[in-house]
Amino acid sequence: MDKQLIADRFSRACFTYERQALAQQTIAHNMLQLMLDHHLPVGTAMAEFGCGTGFFSRLICEHFRPSSLLLNDLSSAMEGCVASLLNDHVSFRAFDAETGDFPQVQILCSCSALQWFVHPERFFERVRRCLLPDGWLAFSTFGPDNLQEIRTLTGKGLTYPDMNDLQAMLEPFYDLCYIGEERIAQTFSTPMQVLRHIKETGVNATAPHRFTSTSLTRFCADYQERFHDEEGNVHLTYHPIYVLAKIK
Repeated sequence: MDKQLIADRFSRACFTYERQALAQQTIAHNMLQLMLDHHLPVGTAMAEFGCGTGFFSRLICEHFRPSSLLLNDLSSAMEGCVASLLNDHVSFRAFDAETGDFPQVQILCSCSALQWFVHPERFFERVRRCLLPDGWLAFSTFGPDNLQEIRTLTGKGLTYPDMNDLQAMLEPFYDLCYIGEERIAQTFSTPMQVLRHIKETGVNATAPHRFTSTSLTRFCADYQERFHDEEGNVHLTYHPIYVLAKIK
């Protein structure tokens, strides 16, 4: 996993991300609702890793009113995106959350970021040290069907753990209070719009797939043929997995 490439791709996408990332916004709202439904504590110390442009961060600030909140992202460019949230209680630090240190918090949360970690099982064990007694780890990531259309046609993409994998990684250290999944199909008029969406959300931040004129034409034709609906639109699948876990 090339972390510098990931940071660069998301930095370039920071001004287009929220316009394009409709599925990710749905996931953020669903994650928030799960946290509220399970009565995670309000007004306490929190940290969010992989905050990106701050869509989920704004929801956290509005609904959880944290006494302190550290916003973290791999890309330092995201500090400008969350600048309106920063004050005496809310701060931003750019570092690799997979290996970096967090302050002591009651809730460590994230939305649509963990899939970029190389060894999530090591992260789950390590961040126990930053959680206060009765602390929560609350996050969404993606499962094996994520962006399956792109992987089918290019053979490129991340390797995603499924719910059983995540459960096995978490259970030695946490009590699982919730784990669930869904599939969200985002619709586009053409395969070229799919590729634009991928670029403008930064989710192409793995080793780049380079198209020639011939391979791009073939990709678009194959995508249209295999993944169209009755109206002739094409879809792209997102496969979020949601986890709420309490420290043992």
